Amino acid sequence: MKIVVKIIKILLILLASLFALMILCVALTWGLFLSVNGKEQANQETKMDGQGTGKVLILYQESRMSLTEKVVNATAETFQKEGYSVVMNHPRTDSAYDPQDYDIIVLASPVYVGEVSKPLIEYAGSKDFTGKKVMVLLPGGDVNTQTELAKVEDQIANASSIKAIKVDQTGETLNNAIAELTAQ
Repeated sequence: MKIVVKIIKILLILLASLFALMILCVALTWGLFLSVNGKEQANQETKMDGQGTGKVLILYQESRMSLTEKVVNATAETFQKEGYSVVMNHPRTDSAYDPQDYDIIVLASPVYVGEVSKPLIEYAGSKDFTGKKVMVLLPGGDVNTQTELAKVEDQIANASSIKAIKVDQTGETLNNAIAELTAQ
C-alpha cells in the first residue's frame, strides 16, 4: 500500500512539473511573438522607380517567417509594373513620411496572437490620410477573422478609400485589391 501511495505522489509531481513546463512554454512563445510586433525596426528605405507619375508608400513590420516581406515585395513589384514609383520602409515614430505625398499608402503587418504591429498602429493613428487610398495587408493569422483589420482601419483618418485584406497564401485576393486601387 505504501508503494502505491509513493507511486501516486511521484506521478502527481511529474504531472505538476509537466503542467508548469507547458505554462512556461506558452508564456515564452507569447512573449516572443508580441515582442516582434511591438518593437520599431531599423530604418531601411527602399525605392523602386515606376514609369508613371503615381507614388505608393508601403510601410510594413517584418515577420519572423518572412511572409510579410514576401507579400510586401510582391505588392511593390505589382505597383511598379502598373507604373507607380514605390517607397518601402518600416513604420517608426520618427517617420517623416506624409501620406499626402503619395497616391496610395499600403500598411502591412504580421498578425501574432491576434495582434498587429504596435509601430504600424501608432503610425496610422498619428497621420492624416484625407483623400488618400489606403490598403491594409495582414499576412498570417486566420484569414476568416476580420478583427485585426478593424484595429488598423480604426486608426486611419479620413481616407477616400480603405481596402483591408487578410492575405492568403495564393495572393489572388492581393492581386484583386491592387487592381481595384489602381483602377480608381
